Amino acid sequence: MNLRNNRGAINAEFTQLVAEMDRIAASTAYNNTSILRGFGNVVSENFAVSTALVSTATGVTNVTLSGAPAGAYVFSDADSTDNRITLGNGVLSQTINLGPALDNDAAGGVVATGSTVVANFDRLGIVLNLSGQKDGGGSNPTIAGYRDGSLDGESLLITGGTGGTLQVGANAVAVDRIEVNIEDMSATGAKMNLSGVSLSTLQSSRSAITTIDLAIETVSRVRGDLGAQQNRLNYTINNIGVSVENLQSSESIVRDADVAEEVSNFTRNQILVQSSTALLAQANAVPQNALTLLQ
Repeated sequence: MNLRNNRGAINAEFTQLVAEMDRIAASTAYNNTSILRGFGNVVSENFAVSTALVSTATGVTNVTLSGAPAGAYVFSDADSTDNRITLGNGVLSQTINLGPALDNDAAGGVVATGSTVVANFDRLGIVLNLSGQKDGGGSNPTIAGYRDGSLDGESLLITGGTGGTLQVGANAVAVDRIEVNIEDMSATGAKMNLSGVSLSTLQSSRSAITTIDLAIETVSRVRGDLGAQQNRLNYTINNIGVSVENLQSSESIVRDADVAEEVSNFTRNQILVQSSTALLAQANAVPQNALTLLQ
């Protein structure tokens, strides 16, 4: 009886903690925009439309956005021997060469077992993590790993969100934007998935261990991503500060006076004026001297 009461009390506390997590996620806002309920453009995790996320077949373990506009993106990876991948959204496309990062076997390029290769489509603002072969497990297992040609015809759907895009350059291109993305961190959301967790029975408590572990892993990953984004913004601020300083220096060279040159010109003009005055005084003095002799 005491054990049952203890489980009931623990489950009641767990329920209150889940509710508090939801409250914090809902109340955390900036400029009337919710931050922890999904912020910025995100990659749809519906495997029917974002087929590239099926990591057991493609090797894609993570997708990071950095200024990528919303829309459907399709991979072209037909040649399994060129170690190249093309990604486009119908307006822009980019081809990158993964050859230096891939191993080669009899079938072609492949990510080494247990390692990860970063595919950076910087013009589009999309970065992929491509894993090598490994045992299945964790929240996003990869079994086969990436092999050249694995992504041919696969797609990514990026859905638009509120806020998230920071303009850090002068042009309307992906390289002049930084996309800050925060997933839905509410406890009952799809990422944390704690809404159906119960600790009221022995069996449900055992089942909850895996769900809670994945939720902790999600929080740790999002915190790491936010820390990385914060560091990146600090470097971006420093870079923009240097650019502003250089621009002001260039403007100063064009618009401001060169003090040394202007002082030299002023001194030269003073000498010329004083010399002219002295010559005029001497010229006026000669007739006066002549008149003095006639008196």
